[in-house]
Amino acid sequence: MTIVAAIQMTSSADVAGNLAEAGRLLGQARSRGAQVAVLPENFAFMGVNESDKFTIAEDEGLGPIQQFVASAAREMRMWIVAGTIPLRIEGEPRLAAASLVFDDH
Repeated sequence: MTIVAAIQMTSSADVAGNLAEAGRLLGQARSRGAQVAVLPENFAFMGVNESDKFTIAEDEGLGPIQQFVASAAREMRMWIVAGTIPLRIEGEPRLAAASLVFDDH
């Protein structure tokens, strides 16, 4: 049997604060036996305006949000579904709301 944790949190425009809270909640889930955790949509950033996401958008595979989730997954030895992360799309003026999955390696 696989134990899955659904993480709920209230995000703000403070990426560092949101990641710290996500880390705390992921640790709590892991200590309760979760092997998989699902973070909510916009877990790392909730701006005031839709355009605010452009200020923290990342390229696929690069950036502090993705690095945080990858490290947390490795360190906690759990799979993490990273809600949504704003990713730049090459050649496009819009962002993708990407839901990325990080395994424990």
